[in-house]
Amino acid sequence: MRRALPVAVCLAALALALPARAVSPLSLRLGADALLNGGPGVFSLGLGVESGLGRRVSVGARFGGLITTSPTSGGIPLDVFLRLHFPRVYFEGVGGPWIIFTGGDTVRGHAAVGFGLLARDLELGAEIGFVSPDRTQLGVRLGFRI
Repeated sequence: MRRALPVAVCLAALALALPARAVSPLSLRLGADALLNGGPGVFSLGLGVESGLGRRVSVGARFGGLITTSPTSGGIPLDVFLRLHFPRVYFEGVGGPWIIFTGGDTVRGHAAVGFGLLARDLELGAEIGFVSPDRTQLGVRLGFRI
């Protein structure tokens, strides 16, 4: 019993001295979008990498795959983003090319603004933007830090 107390005190001190777990720079994001003005629905899965520029600002990139509905086709979204972090919320600007495998416009421009809630390794957000040539985009996002 006498030996257990110093060991317990040392373990408790070591646990308190360890730094907080760092946030992973990698994320996996699921998305669902409606392209208004007669456009299709879009479902996406993407991998993102993020790097901090300051205490509340980060920059990153996302790439992955997407599937559109009517007409059904696939594609690759390539986006860069600038994100502002606050304790439990974020605001971001996103943009880049989306490569769609069918139709006359293979490469389409994408620009959007988003906001959402942060909870440790989980984020839930919304996005409103533009996909060329003339589609307004409304979407939801669910992200996981990996």
